[in-house]
Amino acid sequence: MQTVQRVSIELVFVALFLGLSPIYWLPLLPFSLLLTIKVMLLGVVVFYPFLRFKDGVYALPKFITPLLGFSVALAIPSAIAHLSFDFIGLFAILFLVAIGYTLSCCYGTERALNSLFMAVVVFSLIAMLVVIDFAAGGIFINPMHSVRLYLYQTGLHGGRTGWTAICNVFLAISLFGLIVSKPGLTRGALITSSVVLLLNLVVVDSRGGLITGVFVLSIYLLHLAANSRVKAFFLLMVFWLGGVLIAAEFGERLISSRTYLSIFAPEELRSGVTTGRTDGFWVAIRLYVESPLIGVGEINLKDYGQDVEKVHNVWLRTLAEQGFLGFLSLLVFSLGLFAAVFKRTALPRSAIYMVLAAGLVPSLFEPTGVFGNYFATAPFWITVGLLLAPADYDSLQRSASLMGSNRYERC
Repeated sequence: MQTVQRVSIELVFVALFLGLSPIYWLPLLPFSLLLTIKVMLLGVVVFYPFLRFKDGVYALPKFITPLLGFSVALAIPSAIAHLSFDFIGLFAILFLVAIGYTLSCCYGTERALNSLFMAVVVFSLIAMLVVIDFAAGGIFINPMHSVRLYLYQTGLHGGRTGWTAICNVFLAISLFGLIVSKPGLTRGALITSSVVLLLNLVVVDSRGGLITGVFVLSIYLLHLAANSRVKAFFLLMVFWLGGVLIAAEFGERLISSRTYLSIFAPEELRSGVTTGRTDGFWVAIRLYVESPLIGVGEINLKDYGQDVEKVHNVWLRTLAEQGFLGFLSLLVFSLGLFAAVFKRTALPRSAIYMVLAAGLVPSLFEPTGVFGNYFATAPFWITVGLLLAPADYDSLQRSASLMGSNRYERC
C-alpha cells in the first residue's frame, strides 16, 4: 500500500510558482533575479514528475487529443497563408492544463485546491505592496515604462489591465475557496486575500479590471443569496461601507481617476487611446470582410491611423487576422475545454462560473487575454486543468500495482 504525504513538496512549489508567475517586477529586486526565481520554480514543477518522487508522469483526459487535433487542423490554412503560427499557443495551454489535471488526479481535488489557495495568499501578500503604495501617494516607480508611473498606477505587471486581470483570476480562486473550504485558518487567509485583491482592483484604476470584478463578485453574491439572503445582504452592506470609507479618505484622487471620468466626464479624458480601441474594432471588421476565410494576417492598427497597435478584443482580433477558420479553431478549443469542465466536475457551478468569468471577460477588451503571456495566465489554465479532474477522485491510487497510464485511469 502507498501512503500519502501530508505536505507535498510538489504542491508547495506549485503554489510558489503560481503566486510569483504573474509578477513582472518587484521593488529593489533585479529583473534577472526575479526571472531566474520564476524559471527555477517552473523547472521544479515541470520536472518533478520525472524525478520518481511519485508514480506516473502527466495525464490528460482522452477527449483532449482529438479536440486539440481538430482545432489545430482548422488553424493551419491561415497559419500557412500568413506564416503566423498562433495556434502553437494551444500547446502551451494544453501543457498547463495537464499540470493542473495531473495534480488533481495524483493528490486529490482537495489537496490540489489547497495549493491554489496557498498561491492566492502568496500573490496577495505581494499585491499588498500596491495598496501600500497607493495609500502613501506613490513610493515605487515602475521601471518598465519610459514615463513616470507609480506602482499603484500599473501594479506589478506591464500595465494596469493585465495586472487587474490576474487579480481577478486570483479573486475568483479565493472566493472559490470561501465556497468550498471549512471555517478555520485557511478561510481567514482567503478572506484577507480577497480584500487585498479587491483593493487592487480599485486603486489600480483599470476599467476592464473593474468590469470583470463586478462579474466575479456578482456570481459570488448570487451564490450567497441562493443559500442565505442575509449573508448576501450583509456582504453588500460591507461593500457599501467600504466604498464610503475609501471615498471619504481618497475622494479627490478617485474623482480624477480614469474610471470615474469615463462615467461622469468622458470629455475630460485624453481619449486618443480610449477611442482608438473602439475605433480599432471597426477597422478589424472591415479587414475581416476583405478576407473572411483565412484573415489578413497580423494587424498593426497604427498603419490604419489608430493610436493603438493591437485590436483590443481577442475574438475580433483572431477573426480579422486569422479569418473564420482561425476564429473557429480558438472557439472550438475553448468551448470544448470549458464544456468538459462543467460535465466532469462535481464542484459548485458558481465557483466554476467565477473562474471562467475572471479569465474570459478580459478577452473582450484585451488583445490576448488568457490566450497568451502564459507565465501570467498559468494560474487560470492550471486551475482549469484541476477542474477537469473528477472532484470526488481522492488522493493517490490505493494499489501499488497501478502504474503507467493506468495510474490515472479514473481521470
